Amino acid sequence: MEHHLHTNGDFSGKFIYVKRTLSYDYADGKKTLRLTSPKTENSVRKIPFFGETQSILEKQMEKIRARREKLGERWRQPEEFGNLVFLTSRGTPIGRYAVESDMRCITGQLNDMYRTEALYGTMAPKTFERIHPHALRHTFATRCFEKGMTPRTVQEIMGHANYNTTVSYTHVLDDIKLREALSIGDFLQNNNNKEETGYEALMGII
Repeated sequence: MEHHLHTNGDFSGKFIYVKRTLSYDYADGKKTLRLTSPKTENSVRKIPFFGETQSILEKQMEKIRARREKLGERWRQPEEFGNLVFLTSRGTPIGRYAVESDMRCITGQLNDMYRTEALYGTMAPKTFERIHPHALRHTFATRCFEKGMTPRTVQEIMGHANYNTTVSYTHVLDDIKLREALSIGDFLQNNNNKEETGYEALMGII
């Protein structure tokens, strides 16, 4: 059995609600799909729209409408699942393996490009390692931290049950802290009057 989180969108409130799981059951070689409750309490969550979220969803919905009209009776979207947004070209729900296949294809194209550049150019040959869909979650969390989002907010959006899972991205947080510390400059420098508070004077205050 496979489980894939299923979301609903609220365009007026600018939120995505993760409420259900699309489950794949296999029996006698036949695949059946059904909507169930998520396995964990933290999977149910409310995710705010980011800058481009609405325009991306609207474009995807328009693409689905155009495909549905073009295929007519050949459209295979299960009626009981309502208006799913991310579907295959024939209207069936997209599962993990479809995403993995697309990512393998993209990785192959990148490696072909690298081989060509190494063959006809001066670049040393390199390889883009195979990645899995779950890596996209890590990328998303990393970008959130880089944009200054607090770990607690990232935890809620990601659906992490444990706060320590969220702050395990310490390499990102450390880079951000170091960059912000460097941007401040000399901590004892007073930018208002360009005077520097001496160490001895500071010790006299404490």
